[in-house]
Amino acid sequence: MRRQYWGASLLLILLLGGCTSVSNEEAAEAYYNLGNAYFDLGRLNESKRAYQRALELDPSLAAATYNLARLYIEDRRFDEAEEILLALVGADEENTLLYETLGWLQFRRGNNRAAAQRYRQALDLAEGNAAVWYNLGRIHEVEGELTEAMEAYRKAVYYEPDTLLYRTGLGEVYYLLEDYVEAVDLLYPAFSSGNRDLQLIVLLLKNLTSAEEYPAALEVADAGMETWETKRPEDQQNGIKAEILFFKSFTLLVGFENTAEGLSALRESIDSGFDDADKLALFYEYPDIPGFEEIQELLEDKKLAPKESPAPKVEQ
Repeated sequence: MRRQYWGASLLLILLLGGCTSVSNEEAAEAYYNLGNAYFDLGRLNESKRAYQRALELDPSLAAATYNLARLYIEDRRFDEAEEILLALVGADEENTLLYETLGWLQFRRGNNRAAAQRYRQALDLAEGNAAVWYNLGRIHEVEGELTEAMEAYRKAVYYEPDTLLYRTGLGEVYYLLEDYVEAVDLLYPAFSSGNRDLQLIVLLLKNLTSAEEYPAALEVADAGMETWETKRPEDQQNGIKAEILFFKSFTLLVGFENTAEGLSALRESIDSGFDDADKLALFYEYPDIPGFEEIQELLEDKKLAPKESPAPKVEQ
């Protein structure tokens, strides 16, 4: 970061001082750093112009060329970005980052098979690149190839076990595969060590309630609401709050048969915008729990009752 903004300052000195002794390479480096500064500020059009100017002064400045390609991807100018990246690959065939970026380009293009191929080329060069394994897992997940996604995410976690993003990716696939205990074993240690990331909490709640681990689910739900309430109003997301409250209500009503608190949490969840029909229909699998008629009445009043009630859950 310091180097990038130094570059921006140097450019101003060059422009205001009218210095003529600076080489094209030095001026190109200054424009390159200015492009980085603009990129960090989110001013992408100005960033692009700075990179283009840098390359006019020094066409061999590969870093500016690469960053320009990234901006073209953001602009959906995929053909131009691909042309740049392939030229860079031609000059540096063992650069993992280039293959990774080509994979990202194909993913943004909607060509998942080609993206997976590029990511595998990157892994051929650097098998321990956890980010590439994660991106490959995302592609398999999007394609519905859950077993392959699980294996890729496991590799990402193996190489970077402390990265929460990789753990939640794997935990989500475990949930889709109905391997709830594996998901809890993977995710709960982060929560128990003090991590209060709300996405982690929602994913944990999904798996804990599915595994019928209700005491732990209530602990996580209460921690999630406490975390949500401590955030600044502009950072509070009602969708997250609604999900946490739903799982809290399910835990109280089904796991603890606490009708009063459970119904209160369910009402607040719905009032906060929760309307996931599949999840709300889960209550109908437990018609014998106390308060079931009140749950039905609430969902019918809110126009959220399922059109067809699922069969009651059979105890194993």
